[in-house]
Amino acid sequence: RDLHDVPVVVTWLALLLFLLALALPGDHFSWTAIYTGSVEASGLGRSDAVEQIATFTGRLPIWEASLALASARPILGYGYSAFQSPDMIPVIAEAAGWVPTSTHSGYIDALLSLGIVGLALVVFVLVASTVESVRMSRYQPRYAFATAVLAWLLVNLAFEAPILFNPLFTSFLVFLLLAKISLFPDRNNESSRS
Repeated sequence: RDLHDVPVVVTWLALLLFLLALALPGDHFSWTAIYTGSVEASGLGRSDAVEQIATFTGRLPIWEASLALASARPILGYGYSAFQSPDMIPVIAEAAGWVPTSTHSGYIDALLSLGIVGLALVVFVLVASTVESVRMSRYQPRYAFATAVLAWLLVNLAFEAPILFNPLFTSFLVFLLLAKISLFPDRNNESSRS
């Protein structure tokens, strides 16, 4: 085995031990104990904690209303930043029961703004960049950071929208990584190891 495989093996062993601990009988490591503890901890003593968790803290009504609006214009969507338009906010606020500032999902926001075409393009670029950074990290370990950030982004976009569409430092970092991976890849050591 190559020395570079050691962190991967250790990570998989730790994950396996964690899952094994959850499967063991007893109250401290059971799925029910972890779920109950997480509900109590996230609720901070509120009585509506279970309802908040069941709706992803109010995200499900927003997603349902946004998807219903997106189904009216599925191919190209409503245009950039469609969620903040005066026509959409009252419809979504009525469905959610409060006035949200975003769709709370980058994928749904892309679908609403850019349609299926734009969503497919966003997902393709992110997945292709993540796959490329994984491939390049085998030869240049510094690309593992890009892989971690892109994997985090793929998961986080399911629950937050501003990361790609609002000017944040996180957005700047992601776009820098995407530019580095796609426009300026370092392939010097790749050909010598093949």
